[in-house]
Amino acid sequence: MRDSRKNGTTAGAQRDGTAPPQHYWLPSSDQIRHAFRGRRWRNQDTDTSICGENVSMRLPTEAEWFTAPTCPECNRSLKAEVAP
Repeated sequence: MRDSRKNGTTAGAQRDGTAPPQHYWLPSSDQIRHAFRGRRWRNQDTDTSICGENVSMRLPTEAEWFTAPTCPECNRSLKAEVAP
């Protein structure tokens, strides 16, 4: 987490001082970059994303990191976890 220079708070921390659950992003079989719970991908074949999609997983190419759009539902869910 990084410090906010404007108000001295820590980015990502909730008001009660606890950090939101860890997550990582990964382009998956549906050509969308989804968020998943945990610190990083552990080479599992499938997983359920934060938005509830069960997707096949593999090591993405560099091009997939640039071309796969971010899942808007995963993004909304994660933002809601840290919203006041």
